[in-house]
Amino acid sequence: MARKMRDSGVEWIGEVPEGWEVNLIGTFYSQRSEKVSDRDYAPLSVTMKGVLPQLATVAKTDDGDNRKLVKKGDFAINSRSDRRGSCGISEYDGSVSLINTILMPRGEMDPRYYNWLFHTEAFADEFYKWGHGIVDDLWTTRWSEMKRIQIVAPPLPEQRAIADYLDGKCAAIDVAVDELKRGIEDCKAWKKVIITEATSFGLDDDVKLLQTELGWISNRPSYWKRNQLSSLCRRGITYGIVKLGEPCENGVKVLRCSDVKDGYLDASNVRTVTPELSDEYKRTVLSGGEVIVNVRGTLGGCAIVPKEFSGANIAREVALLDVEESKANPKFIMYTLLSSCFASYVGHEMAGAIYQGLNIATLSKYSFYAPDIKEQQAIADYLDEKCAAIDALVAEKEKLIADLEAYKKSLIFELVTGKREVA
Repeated sequence: MARKMRDSGVEWIGEVPEGWEVNLIGTFYSQRSEKVSDRDYAPLSVTMKGVLPQLATVAKTDDGDNRKLVKKGDFAINSRSDRRGSCGISEYDGSVSLINTILMPRGEMDPRYYNWLFHTEAFADEFYKWGHGIVDDLWTTRWSEMKRIQIVAPPLPEQRAIADYLDGKCAAIDVAVDELKRGIEDCKAWKKVIITEATSFGLDDDVKLLQTELGWISNRPSYWKRNQLSSLCRRGITYGIVKLGEPCENGVKVLRCSDVKDGYLDASNVRTVTPELSDEYKRTVLSGGEVIVNVRGTLGGCAIVPKEFSGANIAREVALLDVEESKANPKFIMYTLLSSCFASYVGHEMAGAIYQGLNIATLSKYSFYAPDIKEQQAIADYLDEKCAAIDALVAEKEKLIADLEAYKKSLIFELVTGKREVA
């Protein structure tokens, strides 16, 4: 028989079972505000995965004597909106940054239940609604505000049952998600291998190979010719608009490094600039069919410009390769730049550099071997088919991950608010 529900009177919680308490956080927790030094108490970090020993690589302040004490069993939550979802029960005695609020349980409870409750998106929304600040991404909710937030509390046996169920169920979901993510990485690695082998050796397994004098390519088919990237382009290889300024409604589209992926463009968040600004960079106005490659930001992204982007432009972090089709197949050049050989070349050229960016000179002088244009086309067609199949498999795994994570979020909220009973 379905249990009876009642209106909690709290918008973010909704209905709860009869017999469940609704009260202020300050009823269930008190604040720990003792200041300590990280010389006496090991530094901890409050993260999306809970309270963890501070990594050696994390940015640290010089004020190590001005931190907050955390004891094992305390609940810590980052008060800043740009650290949304960073909270958890501490398994350690230690110290954390002052931007965290440290809570000590009052009375008898199962802290694991509240840990799950505080990790819901609905609570995160409510938590930051009570805060204050100058801009949205630096919003802060302090204990004086947090303690007045209303939360729900089941009877202790139900707290334990819910926590036990979520501990097991969510751990199983996390294992499945991790396995899918490993599968995605395996697919991407296999895609890189296929691209590298096809653009380095062609499609004939019996082809005669010769040793090369290039450090990033060991062997090449005997009849392939050496090319330098800059010699294949109509225009000199160059980058685009240095400062984009404010977006312009109905302006000229500009492709940035965040738009250029491995073999395709993601047009979901393309910026625009004024036509006047684009006209100042006529050298990089696109016609469609050009190769573009990231030289800053997310290095390694490379794609062919679709025809619908004719008239668009590129940003400073993207380089333009207007490949002359009588000299090379643009799609083959794109795949060549997505290969491990090109990545090895870039790594060699950037070794020891302080700024990890690909400059135009380095890109222009890249040398590689290639067959005639007809064979380049055959290799590009082969890779289109193989990569499309791998990309489809990756997309399937990504959808499964999204579905599992959505189910997990829904399951947690419904259980901690009593809308769903433990099976």
